[in-house]
Amino acid sequence: MIDLVSRMKRACQLGLASLAGLLCCLIPVGLQAQTPAELLPLVEEYPEDKAVMLQKTEALNISLKNGELVVVADLVEDKYLTSDKAQGYANDAIHFNETFNEISNISATAFYPKGKKFKGEKVTQMETKSSLDGSVFYDDNRYIEIIFPKMDKGTRARVAYRETISDPHFLGKFYFQTFIPARKLQYSVTFPSSVKVGYKVFNNEENQIKFAKIEEKGKTTYTWTATMADKYEYDDDGPSISYYVPHVALFVQEYTANGETVRVLDKVEDLYAWYQSLIGDLNQDKDPTINALVDSLTAGLTNDEEKVKRIYYWVQDNIKYVAFEDGMSGFIPRPAAKVCTKRYGDCKDMSSILTEMLEAAEIPSSLVWIGSRDIPYTYDDLPTPSVDNHMIAMVELNGKVIFLDATSQHTPIGMPSSFIQGKQALVSKTKENYDLLMVPVVEKETNYQRDSAFVKVDGNQLSGQGTAAFGGYVNVMVRERLNNRKTDKKKDYIERLLEKGHNKFRLAEYEAEGETNKDNDLVIDYQFEVPDYAQQVNNAIYVNLNLDKSYLNDFIEVEDRKVALEIDYKFQDEFTTVFEIPEGYSLDYLPESSSYEGDNFGFTIEYRRQGNQVQMSKTFYINTLLIDTDEFEAWNSMVKTLSSAYNESIVLKK
Repeated sequence: MIDLVSRMKRACQLGLASLAGLLCCLIPVGLQAQTPAELLPLVEEYPEDKAVMLQKTEALNISLKNGELVVVADLVEDKYLTSDKAQGYANDAIHFNETFNEISNISATAFYPKGKKFKGEKVTQMETKSSLDGSVFYDDNRYIEIIFPKMDKGTRARVAYRETISDPHFLGKFYFQTFIPARKLQYSVTFPSSVKVGYKVFNNEENQIKFAKIEEKGKTTYTWTATMADKYEYDDDGPSISYYVPHVALFVQEYTANGETVRVLDKVEDLYAWYQSLIGDLNQDKDPTINALVDSLTAGLTNDEEKVKRIYYWVQDNIKYVAFEDGMSGFIPRPAAKVCTKRYGDCKDMSSILTEMLEAAEIPSSLVWIGSRDIPYTYDDLPTPSVDNHMIAMVELNGKVIFLDATSQHTPIGMPSSFIQGKQALVSKTKENYDLLMVPVVEKETNYQRDSAFVKVDGNQLSGQGTAAFGGYVNVMVRERLNNRKTDKKKDYIERLLEKGHNKFRLAEYEAEGETNKDNDLVIDYQFEVPDYAQQVNNAIYVNLNLDKSYLNDFIEVEDRKVALEIDYKFQDEFTTVFEIPEGYSLDYLPESSSYEGDNFGFTIEYRRQGNQVQMSKTFYINTLLIDTDEFEAWNSMVKTLSSAYNESIVLKK
């Protein structure tokens, strides 16, 4: 969805490098000299794991050469396999960016038990591959795939290499948990007195990370160490590991060379100054094509709100989103005229053409740097490129700030894209001045499905007609999926979207209104049948009016799930079923209403009789973007009450 996500995420996770020649220095003699017999107890100690990280060590060294910073990172990973089915844990990959990083001194060694010692064999099967995936048009990210020979239980796989980091803005981060249990994790940085290095520690509430500082011979070394670390837990629909895994982020604050002090990254203004240096020449050369286009789009419009909407929707509809990850092109927007001519671009390019078109319409606007929700930091927390991975635009009309993200093609003006809700934004005002603003979180009442159905029974078959309206992010999601389907496949999607009762649901007819109108709800009128739905026993008919059973038995496995549950957006869904009592029958049983009302989630189900009709109304809401682990029991309590209510049926008797 966004080009800078991959670019900055990868670029800012530098430091996965090492020097084989420093191996003995990085790994304590005691650990390196352990025998097969001494390591064998790990098989029993970790019965549910296939491998153990004996040691992962990353050492950065910062120096000055000819007035420029030189940064190298040395890394060693030493894994011990505790299962015969752990070949995949032995194989490795070195990820790097060929523009910003140079990989050298690769050493991969397989160690096999040989009597009382390990016998090492060099691994030679290595291949450099592109990291290009389907979401990126061009990508200069690479990885070196390392394939170990057959590795069985009791063997060790060790990889070491050096990475030279060409830009001091990207020192990166180190996580003190890995995908397998780790005996020792260590991160260090050594730098001369002419360099000032800062750091931030995150998620270390239990003091797993121990810090040490050594000053010797004009150099300072910071070292962070964690031992006996559990593997990190990752669950589907969970937040990124940066939210909960202990880690350290490094950054060069400043350095002195040739008698001058050069600021790099210390405060937000330093990061902003660097970003400004990347966009300083953007759109300096004006192109009459842009003015002519804007004139044609805004002809006859007299207020700025309509002009902004017309320009924003044109960019959404006519500039195809394509991600680029090509050196500094991953950070520098392309000129608006080029984007207009080619009709495609990444998030920065879309922001470039948006702001240039708004300038042509004489409407002030700003470029905005922002991080997606998988990044937990604010600019105040960590003023480095690790804090953001996206670019949008912003206008202020009648005192109201409007964020414009054209990569979200179906999002209406006035709503931010869902993945930047609640994030801090760095807004460019002038070359020296910026604002820090918070993107609002859209309230649950804005995002909804409102479905009303009038139904009746004929024998065992339920039939009816209904109207479903979709608003806010629900509307965006549905229209996006509809527009991505061919015409002959749209009915299949709508049938699944509106399914009621059970999987025998048949959508007879439907008519959609507002499928291409971003400003209005998508409204679908439909007719349907559900065979074998009503149950007849003797002279009674049982009909369950809970035609939508979302979240039925959707319990969270509290013992298994270790991380929070992330929600795309707050929402409130409303379902109403009006049932016509058939002639010759009377209502014998009407279920009681049921509810669970919490701050972050809940529901209400209510029944009422009106003449010869029975009405069931259900409201379900989630009022948070993150259901934390301490709320799992409350969630399960709600689901239990909801699932019980779903079992209730009205009873009719002759």
